[in-house]
Amino acid sequence: MLKVSVGAFMASLFICAPVQARAPVKAKLEVKTSTRNYRVITYTDGSVRVTTTALFGPTLGYKLREDMRLAVKMATKCEIVDDFWIGSNIMGTLKC
Repeated sequence: MLKVSVGAFMASLFICAPVQARAPVKAKLEVKTSTRNYRVITYTDGSVRVTTTALFGPTLGYKLREDMRLAVKMATKCEIVDDFWIGSNIMGTLKC
C-alpha cells in the first residue's frame, strides 16, 4: 500500500489545479446604486466582474443580484449576460 503524507497530497492538488487565466483588466469602476456601493471590473475579453462587501442571506440574494446587474449597466452602459455567482461576486459577459 502506498503511503502519502497529507501535506504532499495537498501540494499535489495545488500543483495540478487548473489556473483560471484572466484577460487583462480594462477598467475598474466604483458605482453606487440606491442601496449599495459596488466595484465593476471589466476585462479586455468582454467579461465583467461585480463585487460587493455586503453580507446577504437567502432572502436578499435575488435583490442583490438585480442591484449588481444595475451597477454594471450604470458603469458600462452595457448589460451583463450569462452571469453566475462566485463567492460574493457576479461574473459574466458584457452585451452592448
